[in-house]
Amino acid sequence: MSKLFCEMERIRSSQKDQKDMESQESTAESTDQLPTGQVSKVIDFDDPVTAIGLPDQAVAISAMSNGPAFNPRHMSETNEHHTPPHVIEAARRSLVSIDLDPATTEFANASRVKAKSIYTAETNGFDQVWHGAVFINPPGGNCDWAGKSVYSLDKTVGKGWSCLDKFHACGHAHKGVRSSQKAWWQKLAFEWEQKRTTAAIFVGFSVEILQTTQVDAVGQIPLEFPICVPSRRLAYFKEIGGKFIEGKSPPHASVLIFLPPPTTITSSTLEGIKRFVEAFSPIGHVSVPWRWR
Repeated sequence: MSKLFCEMERIRSSQKDQKDMESQESTAESTDQLPTGQVSKVIDFDDPVTAIGLPDQAVAISAMSNGPAFNPRHMSETNEHHTPPHVIEAARRSLVSIDLDPATTEFANASRVKAKSIYTAETNGFDQVWHGAVFINPPGGNCDWAGKSVYSLDKTVGKGWSCLDKFHACGHAHKGVRSSQKAWWQKLAFEWEQKRTTAAIFVGFSVEILQTTQVDAVGQIPLEFPICVPSRRLAYFKEIGGKFIEGKSPPHASVLIFLPPPTTITSSTLEGIKRFVEAFSPIGHVSVPWRWR
């Protein structure tokens, strides 16, 4: 375990030295352009500690303590938000191969994820068993007890939930409506605890998953696992007309969670965590709980 810890510190130290050099160069350039006696404050957007201090990112941190309902800026407006390619590749490096993506589309898998098996909205992965190494970026919005995406009806239509869209009532009730992100996390944690899922990467569209899963917690929560908080907001993609269109204004910070093999800590477990640290450290700050060291 100490060997893994030393390796993590080596990676972080190397990246910090690189960022310090870039920051010093940026400071010198900025100072040259200012009147004598004035020095600009350089903000390193690649440093998660500095970035969190920015006003717009502070909103996300505040929302974590107040709950998701208090700030609609941090709610997913659509159910589909496809993962940026560099995150998928980091996940592939961490998992070695992706056996299953339980919440995707045929197009997304063929063009980017390339999982051996998939479930789509039509086959409802929430109601299936998940075997092997899993990569999951769950649907946004809300879902019912069966994991089916639902929409709050527009007030011009009526009250309640619809599995069609917000402007059309579906004609039947949906029970147990909750955050899709939280529901799919709990599903993954269950499959992992049952040892059907051997390892996994969970893409938390909103960093609030770290807070909301602590409320009425069921099973393991994300904070018990290695996580990466990207230093920059991830720009997700939409699938339109057989093409991916990149989102230009990500609404909130995200979090990437790694579930190692669900066994006692072995050399293969530590190797998996090492791969996660190496693959995701360029994306943001990686934290590994002591239980995994």
